[in-house]
Amino acid sequence: MKILIAGASGFIGKHLVAQWKEQHEIVALGRSKTKLKQQLPDIQAIDWNDLETQDPHTFDMVVNLAGESINHLRWTQPVKTKILQSRIYATQSLVKWCCSKPNPHLHFLNASALSIYGLYEARSNVLNTENSPITSHEEFLSKVAFIWEQEAKKLINCQIPLTIMRFAVILGRDGGAFPKLALPAKLGLAARLGSGQQPFAWMAIDDLISAIDFIVREKILGPVNMLAPEIPSQDEFCKTLSENFHRPYFLKCPAKLLETCLGQMAKEMLLKGQLAAPSVLQNTGFRFKSDTLDKFLKQ
Repeated sequence: MKILIAGASGFIGKHLVAQWKEQHEIVALGRSKTKLKQQLPDIQAIDWNDLETQDPHTFDMVVNLAGESINHLRWTQPVKTKILQSRIYATQSLVKWCCSKPNPHLHFLNASALSIYGLYEARSNVLNTENSPITSHEEFLSKVAFIWEQEAKKLINCQIPLTIMRFAVILGRDGGAFPKLALPAKLGLAARLGSGQQPFAWMAIDDLISAIDFIVREKILGPVNMLAPEIPSQDEFCKTLSENFHRPYFLKCPAKLLETCLGQMAKEMLLKGQLAAPSVLQNTGFRFKSDTLDKFLKQ
């Protein structure tokens, strides 16, 4: 297959390229061809200005992972604007390109986030599945995911098959959130944040890449929750992480302190969480290698 990947130089993108480059023809799309060629020397690179020169009918798949990282210490208004606009503009450009010459055999996979269901401060017995109703929420991350998906869904009007991947926190040894979470645990400085009861939805990078492969092979369309079946609380996650490194776990960080220091980012990313179930993956026969946190850490 010939596959266009926007955001190929990111954490998920690099793993996806490594998985597919021997089997498929990969074209990496980004803001700078020079940087893409430096980071992915064996892959064809184009920038957004080159996109219009490409024929959608020559591609079998598009994977849109483009977007500014949300991992900023403070979400100033310029940062929030960049987080939102980077996702919206990239998706709009790809949708416009696809619809300029519709190819009904082109499978489009678009990134999104579990935050579309809204954020939870503490555990609940209600798990959001792909069939849960979607409404616009007040939280910034929820609004971003909602608008992001609305732009991607315009592909349906062009009769282009669409899969929306709603990501949890993706964990891997070589990038993503895990190194930042592991460092304080290794030093014995992991802490309960606020109540510590906020759910911590996560997925191992190896399972994520396998799940994307599975989605493509099984031709799964519509929304897909991308997370492990086990969702620990933030307190349980940090306790397990500390035990894995044979370090003590006793520190507590008050919510007010986090909110004072980090503002809205702390309220939405550290003190709240997402509660969902990977129903589509489970119901279609996908098998997790790391379905529990213990299995992931042992690997």
